[in-house]
Amino acid sequence: MGKRKPDQLFTIFDADGVDVGEVTARHRKGALTVARAKWGKANCADAKIKAEKAETEGGDV
Repeated sequence: MGKRKPDQLFTIFDADGVDVGEVTARHRKGALTVARAKWGKANCADAKIKAEKAETEGGDV
């Protein structure tokens, strides 16, 4: 098994481009899923990747 991709910090923006908050996920689609569960579908239009990687728990899976 290969190593899993490390979690990244995503900043979530609503449809008007207003910063809603941040979530950690392995990829953009996952970040949007987490954000929609957290803040509701209408609030989450886009996810931008922050440069720094979030701390990973564990490592290999």
